Amino acid sequence: MNSRQNFIYRHFSDVIRLYNGELPFHHFFKNYCNTNKSLGSKDRKILKEIFYTLFRQGNYNKNNTELLFLTPNNKNSSNILKDFYNGLPESNLPKFNYPFKKSLSHNFNNSNYFESFKTQPLVWLRVLNKELKVIEKLYKDSILEKEIINDKFSAIGFAPNTLFENDKFSYVIQDLSSQIASSKIKTDINSNVWDCCSGSGGKSLFVYEYNCNIKLFASDKRLSVLNNLSYRFKQKRLKIPEIAEIDLEKTTEKLNFNNEEIVFNFFDTIIADVPCTGSGTWSREPENLYFFDENKLNTYFEKQYKILNNALKFLKPCGKLYYITCSVFEYENAKVLEMVSAENKVECLNIEYIKGYNRRADNMFIAEILKKN
Repeated sequence: MNSRQNFIYRHFSDVIRLYNGELPFHHFFKNYCNTNKSLGSKDRKILKEIFYTLFRQGNYNKNNTELLFLTPNNKNSSNILKDFYNGLPESNLPKFNYPFKKSLSHNFNNSNYFESFKTQPLVWLRVLNKELKVIEKLYKDSILEKEIINDKFSAIGFAPNTLFENDKFSYVIQDLSSQIASSKIKTDINSNVWDCCSGSGGKSLFVYEYNCNIKLFASDKRLSVLNNLSYRFKQKRLKIPEIAEIDLEKTTEKLNFNNEEIVFNFFDTIIADVPCTGSGTWSREPENLYFFDENKLNTYFEKQYKILNNALKFLKPCGKLYYITCSVFEYENAKVLEMVSAENKVECLNIEYIKGYNRRADNMFIAEILKKN
């Protein structure tokens, strides 16, 4: 190895030793670079490219550091890696073997899905249809994909790392499949709608922007993401939902939103975008493919089952709950619904896997559940 390759290899060895998958890799790597100022911008690009290539492989030998370092040097390498690895032996990558096939829904057990791990998904914006012409003019050479979501919104896909002029038009960064899932949530005028695992509010924003004539409630067990949700609504100049910090894994007989007490059978619509493995997003964050422990599936199943059971108590008879995950695993989707349906007076009206892998987007699951009268 030449001096540059040796320099990168030393940092590669440090990162392999230190990184354990608990943080998204881009957060970890940013912190690492902040404490290792000798890494220039091109060095950082090379290291990131090496690691993401390894993560996308998903099943490599974790104990042989030198072999790992050379693995990305193959005939399919990017130009930046071909230039960096010049003079070093090429590796023969084994055929990609998805490590968790037995847990996959049959909807994803195919070569197209497995091939999608080789490509970074697009950055998707949700934009107003009435502003499409302005956006197309501004970014005519940068728009890679476009899809009309409904009569108000469209999704536009850009290459990763595209910079946007946010004062030129109104947009929300939201993956295509998330937009499609959000568009399936139907709300009536003057209805009470609860986003019970809201996160930072992507689906709440979509639903409220589409129909602002609802009373929207949002909860999560993490105060930090609820603060982010409030900020996003304020930024869009929208009425901030009624907000509460609630852990739905714990049984409760009433909810408290800003001193408004909510009892059973109150909500017309509930959005339950539950915590999950996130396996449908692993082509975007492939480090999770590498570090995932399949034994955690049962933990997520129990978590999702508790949340659904507890949330359903607050749904009106004849009301609808939308159960959503960004998982491709059968155990988190159909199996959860089977168990919940067996123990509650509910009916699954529609079940859909949203396949983003053919469109450089995430993969999702959504079920529309009716609470029987």
